[in-house]
Amino acid sequence: AVPTFEIAFLELLVLGVATLFLVELMMRTVETDLYALRICCLDWLWKFLWKGRNLLWMVYWSIILMIGLVFFRYSYIKNNANTSTTIARKWFHGLAIVLFAPITYVAPDLMLLGYSVSFSILLLLERVRTRMRWLDEYYLLFMDEKDRNDTTTNITHLALLAGCAGPLWISKYVSTFPPLLPYAGLIVLGVGDSMGAIVGTTHGRIKWPQSKRTLEGSGAMFISMLLLTLPFDGCAWWWCLHLTFLEACTSQLDNLCLPLVGSSLLLSLRR
Repeated sequence: AVPTFEIAFLELLVLGVATLFLVELMMRTVETDLYALRICCLDWLWKFLWKGRNLLWMVYWSIILMIGLVFFRYSYIKNNANTSTTIARKWFHGLAIVLFAPITYVAPDLMLLGYSVSFSILLLLERVRTRMRWLDEYYLLFMDEKDRNDTTTNITHLALLAGCAGPLWISKYVSTFPPLLPYAGLIVLGVGDSMGAIVGTTHGRIKWPQSKRTLEGSGAMFISMLLLTLPFDGCAWWWCLHLTFLEACTSQLDNLCLPLVGSSLLLSLRR
């Protein structure tokens, strides 16, 4: 179970970071800092959403999210007996790629705002879901053993969102960075970790020493990330290999630590 003070600290940290990035985004999209201090937040938000194709991308988000959640809900119930929780959870990793990758490329500022709002919504749902039976039952479908030990708080989905958002946030605060950096979280979690979990669960036989992870799953993770990143960076193999070994041996929350370590590795060799 997660101690109460750690839960409170995580909530304050996430809300604080989300607020800072939202304010910084506002400061960069208006003409002067003085005007940024005077502008009405709702007025700024309205203008920002109508800027370019931001509103269309929000419609895209809504459609994909509704289709994904409804389809998975009924598909999982139908095949519940034959579908492990590990594989079921990776559906959301794949959904994150479809939701986040296109907007990260064409509208990164909108993606930053989207991450901040999503954090707030997920934190709110965490506080109310135990009082809403239908929502709590939906959450319970995707909890693993670690989450089930704590009936009040599930931080795995928050860590997934933070892992996807972290590299993009970091890229906004460095002058030069590798082209893979904004997508590092999506690559390692949406592609690598998902393929590793699916292959390891269904075909894994040889386990790493003192670990539940399998050699087959690690191989699938490495190959999937390599095929995706190699066309964009000829030296990406070392990055994929390092993260594969880290995922195989770490006991930390991999949704959070893998993207952060991956971002650090990319920045360490930036030109």
